[in-house]
Amino acid sequence: MSNLQILLRDGEHVVWEKAISRDSITLKGGRAYLPATVLGKFTTGTDAGKHTILTPGATDGSQTPDAVLRSGVDATLSDRPGVAHVRDCRMNPAMLVWPSGASDELKAASLATLKGKGVLMNTPPVQRAAAIAADFAAGNYAADGNALALGDIVSTARAGTAYALDAAGVFQAFTTGQPRRTSRGLLAEPEKTNLLRYSTDMTNAAWSVVTATKTTLAGAVGPFNRVSIAASSAATPGSNIGANTLVDLVAGTAYAVTYWYEIGSSGSVLFRIQQNFGSGLPSNAAGKISENGIGATSGGAGPITEVITRNLGGVYWRTTLIFMPNATGPHTIRIGPAALTVGPDIVGLGAQVEEAFPSSIIPTTTATVTRPADNLVPLGALAKALGAEQATINIDILDMANATGDILASGPTKARRMASIDSSGDMYLRINADRAHVQRGKPVNPRLTRLSLLRNAEGTRLTRDGGVTALDGPSVAINDGVSLMPSIPGYIVSLQTSPDADAILPTTRASGWKTLKGAGGAGGFITNVWRSSNGTMLIRADVHNAYRRRVGETAWTELITAKTMPTVQLLKNGGASEIVSAPSNPLRLYMLKTAVAESGTPTYLYRSDDEGDHWTLVSAYVAVTDMNSNRSDRTGGYYIAVDPANPDVLLVSSPAGVRMSTDAGATWSAIAALGTANTTGFGIAFDPTSSVVSGKTQGIYVMKGGTGVYRSTDGGANFTLTTSGPTTFRNMVCAQDGTLWLAPNDATASVIWRFKAGAWASKNTHAAANRTIVGVAVNPADANHVVALNFSGYISESKDGGETWGGMATYTFRAAPNIPWHLWTNAPLLAASNIVFGQDGYVHVAEGLGMYRTKPGEPNASITVWEEESVGIEELVANDILVLPDGTVLTEGWDRPIFRSRDMDSYARRHGPDNTNTIVHCWSADYYGGDFVVALCNTTSPSAVERSSYSTDGGRTWTKFAAVPAAVTSNAKVGGCIAAATDQKLYWACAEGGPLYYSPDRGATWSVVTGSGINTNVASDSGWGPSKNYKRRILVADKLSPGVVYAYNCGGASTAGFYRIVDGVATRVFTGEIAGASQYNAKCKQKPGASSLFFTSGPGGASTFAGPSFGTGTAPFRRSEDGGVTWTTVPDIEEVWDFSWGKAKAGSQYPTMFALGFYKGVWGHWMSTDDARTFTSIGGTGAAALPDYSMDAEVCIAGDPNIFGRLYAGFQGSGFKYFDLPTGGGGG
Repeated sequence: MSNLQILLRDGEHVVWEKAISRDSITLKGGRAYLPATVLGKFTTGTDAGKHTILTPGATDGSQTPDAVLRSGVDATLSDRPGVAHVRDCRMNPAMLVWPSGASDELKAASLATLKGKGVLMNTPPVQRAAAIAADFAAGNYAADGNALALGDIVSTARAGTAYALDAAGVFQAFTTGQPRRTSRGLLAEPEKTNLLRYSTDMTNAAWSVVTATKTTLAGAVGPFNRVSIAASSAATPGSNIGANTLVDLVAGTAYAVTYWYEIGSSGSVLFRIQQNFGSGLPSNAAGKISENGIGATSGGAGPITEVITRNLGGVYWRTTLIFMPNATGPHTIRIGPAALTVGPDIVGLGAQVEEAFPSSIIPTTTATVTRPADNLVPLGALAKALGAEQATINIDILDMANATGDILASGPTKARRMASIDSSGDMYLRINADRAHVQRGKPVNPRLTRLSLLRNAEGTRLTRDGGVTALDGPSVAINDGVSLMPSIPGYIVSLQTSPDADAILPTTRASGWKTLKGAGGAGGFITNVWRSSNGTMLIRADVHNAYRRRVGETAWTELITAKTMPTVQLLKNGGASEIVSAPSNPLRLYMLKTAVAESGTPTYLYRSDDEGDHWTLVSAYVAVTDMNSNRSDRTGGYYIAVDPANPDVLLVSSPAGVRMSTDAGATWSAIAALGTANTTGFGIAFDPTSSVVSGKTQGIYVMKGGTGVYRSTDGGANFTLTTSGPTTFRNMVCAQDGTLWLAPNDATASVIWRFKAGAWASKNTHAAANRTIVGVAVNPADANHVVALNFSGYISESKDGGETWGGMATYTFRAAPNIPWHLWTNAPLLAASNIVFGQDGYVHVAEGLGMYRTKPGEPNASITVWEEESVGIEELVANDILVLPDGTVLTEGWDRPIFRSRDMDSYARRHGPDNTNTIVHCWSADYYGGDFVVALCNTTSPSAVERSSYSTDGGRTWTKFAAVPAAVTSNAKVGGCIAAATDQKLYWACAEGGPLYYSPDRGATWSVVTGSGINTNVASDSGWGPSKNYKRRILVADKLSPGVVYAYNCGGASTAGFYRIVDGVATRVFTGEIAGASQYNAKCKQKPGASSLFFTSGPGGASTFAGPSFGTGTAPFRRSEDGGVTWTTVPDIEEVWDFSWGKAKAGSQYPTMFALGFYKGVWGHWMSTDDARTFTSIGGTGAAALPDYSMDAEVCIAGDPNIFGRLYAGFQGSGFKYFDLPTGGGGG
């Protein structure tokens, strides 16, 4: 220590120092350092802020630091500017030179040893690349919003002239080195050779005519000379009519034979490829294009496997024949009119013959010509963005043809192909070894394809139009940069890059509440979907909310908020059990809403006359308790039916029975004849083709679960049970032609039921007998077009009213263009509930992760791709929020356990700890030192899963504990909370009455904590935690005293109290309850940078804005300054639901405290900058205090240590949000 002090100049002092090794250390560069080397950081001079190491020894003040660890560059400063050893100095392991042959395990163990001695390891910060927005079609380019020119971001090394076609059908010539950008986009093609001579000059004698005349026309089109080709005598289609030339072809090689032309007066065109050698008559392969489509091919020259025709704009057309000759030798290429009489013509422009797939025109004369590859070279900001370690890259390509060509490749050192468009099949994406194929069907018209490249430290992930999880496998581990390749078989319409969600983005912070997209994006069961007569879609969610999406909108709108509902109650977070609209007035909605998403709570009926913008309670409808939005049979329907002729006439059901109202709910009558049903309830549908008497549609169907379908023909006065029909159901709908369709939810069959002309018929939708049909949709434009939905997302289609069915696709995949983690998570293909047709030909499915859509029969019947469309839906269930010192946000919740957020406004690509299990919950998490994190993750339902883990890199990756406390596996004591006293010493308090455990070895072994007052009996309630569903946080790891943990016990008199625990031995320092009602949602936390402890009993079960549910004074907010020995009441604030701290206000010595609860009798979010002496409101009071007017129950909050005024919040059934103070709010 003395040597170091001698080295310091006047006014300097050592804040903290730490020997990083007992052995010598060698850095890259070759310098060796003695034992007791000390880690430090420059505070002044040119190297200010950089880390360094010092070896004590010199005493004359001339000691010079030898190296800067972060950069690894040797420094030989003649005058040392001063070193202050600070608490957060970090060593960069990348700068260490390891002994030859050192294994990864040895390196990891050595670094772990250093960490155990208190040395913090530096993770190099993510270098944020600029966000690029390049619209090549429009000619607009920008980096982080700053305008650029095309030459700033891309160049081409093409050695020669090339042509491209713009959207108006104008051919443009581009000289050597000039990128081919037109109004269609940026064209970049591989090297291709045109084998045909005089390809753009059909006036040349190389083009002869057969039974035709050829007339040169004025007005060249780009590189083409125009000729009129007309029949010279009457003939039949298929005759040898037209202009032709010769080309040598090789047997077994695929060629693209392309013709450019104007249809002219003929109306149709005939193409012919003919062998021109050998004995006997010539053998032909012909294709015909007309206004009626592509005609049949014939002949024996070889197969034409595909005909691709495109209108190039105006009168110009291009047709490509993909042809494989049967023999090697010269072939005649011919084009002419498909005419029966003399006169009608076509206008020929030119032709091209090339291997594999078609490309842009390559002009030739006397010999073949090879056009060099475009060789696109990204420049400047685009090059940095493509090569960034972490980025998302989206490329929109306008397809030219079914071609094999590289889209992306890693570089600069690897030539590995990252993607190809391939005509060899119809799969959308697969990764084989070092190659990823993007494959598609065979569209006749151009279409836009989006390729997305998602890169982070774990590797690179490629998706096409959102991707296909069933075939794209794991991430492709290529991490040396990405560059555009020259062989893109189409126009790059646009290219966008954005920094990965793991990089914090510098954004202009908008004040108020926003959705925390980094920890959200649907994620829960959408239990049904309804399509209104105006095209609006309505959906309902099980744990919270209902949503609406109108035609033309891309995001869903919440319908249950403090602004839309007639009354607002705290903690009343239930979802919707049903929501439908009136066919004759789609603005009239009816909704069954559950008060709380728990069994036995009441469900009420609401009505809206403005499509859900405002609701009124239908008070005359007596609430039911058997229609909870989260019950097991929640995905059926429809449980409400509105008369198609009268919006005031409706039937509403629950398993207890069916009621009818003819005056919009003012009065009700029970339909006693229908009785009660099993738990699936009643499905109801009106027959829109039946008569209307006195304003009431007469035909009504009611499916009674467990019995069958009843029918009324007198407006509901009487019902008769139909015979020979189904007795089970999931969903039922009556089509516009009066046909009743019923999805029976029969696990042993693939049938759908149809009631037509008074009789039932069951129709097999698929050859297999166990496809379990759960939903049915009828095309509103065609009653004969019906789609049946299987629970797993397979669909079968009928175009003849159900007489025949196409069967289910061989391959069914999911795509997630909006919320990438939907592809990564371990979930069934779909957990489908029901399906409807939209106005755009798509069918839309409600399922276990959100909303998805597909177009039946596209791209062909063997493939179904469900595309996620869930933006605006938030349905994750929150448990807690942990914010690390560097600002990383870890959210913990049900089903999808942990999300790690650095970019709050972008949906995550994955969740933690992994995707091994379909369902597992994260109950609690804690950190030590910043990067070491522990998480308690387990569940018993739907199956027992234990996935509790630790992370050494701030939650990027996770390692499962080697062992689990005995009570978890043997006694199902799941849930609870966890704490990290160090990165080795861990504590685990089980819920469900389980014990408190201690691990001294990072989870390798666990033992029950012992000590005076501790109940160690696993079989009895130990008092640490009751139900796992409570949001308890009763373990506190002392961040100032590593190894010390505090724990709160709410058990009986013998165990209740506050404990201080060291090395698994507990000492009770306070006996009894700290505050009343602490057996529910109690929370204890430590103020950052201080020894102060705070405690709350949490919320009650029936809080209102009027005051605490426990009663004033029952659940005070408490604090301790002596390690929990004594507790005092924080004045004026009580029944605090949760509390946290964030960055201090400028000029304040205290971290900012946030509290959610009652301050001076008023509920809201409160902030204190004076150590909880006084609080001010943030966000408002009353309904305005609800985050974004959410009606969901808020269960946890957390402050941000680096952004003043930022607060995160989690909800019982709608994910997470975050709040920022308005600009000028006193930020630090």
